[in-house]
Amino acid sequence: MLHPIFSTAIQRPDLIAEHVSAYCAVINQDAKAVGTQFVKRAIAGSVAVICGSIFVSLLGVAVMLGFTLNQFHWSLVVVPGVVLLIAVWAGFKAVQPLVHGNFADLKTQLKNDVSALRMAS
Repeated sequence: MLHPIFSTAIQRPDLIAEHVSAYCAVINQDAKAVGTQFVKRAIAGSVAVICGSIFVSLLGVAVMLGFTLNQFHWSLVVVPGVVLLIAVWAGFKAVQPLVHGNFADLKTQLKNDVSALRMAS
């Protein structure tokens, strides 16, 4: 006697194809969500690195101008400070963990299918 999944696959292959295509749709949807989160983190990391290097350059210019002019001006602190704040903000965005629950629908569906196969056998 054949397992019920084999008899179903022989008698109704369209059901198996629909089931596999539903799995592919769930995987595609979850992979897009993870990919979008990864791209956002990569862009934030790039912004953090670029702003960090700009901050270092502006800080060097501010120090040189401060010593050359022999006077203090707030713009020598504010301009590099703004770039530093942007770099820190982007750095925090870049290191945030991925949202939990990715592939949760796929895991639940797999659990349901495994339990249905166990009940069928």
